[in-house]
Amino acid sequence: MCLLFYTAGETNHHSANVPPASSTLFVNLNWFIPQQSLTLKIISPSGSTYAYYHDTDLGGGKDAQIRTRISSPEAGMWRFQVYGEEVQDTQSYFFEAATE
Repeated sequence: MCLLFYTAGETNHHSANVPPASSTLFVNLNWFIPQQSLTLKIISPSGSTYAYYHDTDLGGGKDAQIRTRISSPEAGMWRFQVYGEEVQDTQSYFFEAATE
């Protein structure tokens, strides 16, 4: 769980280790201000881009959040890139990746 700050054009990097036999990887990115726009790139342990999301991709509207779940995730270190697509001044955000 992280609460971070950054500016437009900046990319922040996160990672999470997924143990073998995990059933689900939950990913949660919230930035609290719908007028701002962040993106999330998810990279699997094998190095493949698993997904690339904008906040409108999963819910249809700008709601300042990206929440997704990955069923039967590959074991190993997953990487996440949070990019400030449209940010005024400095934007705080909450990021979490957890397994079940």
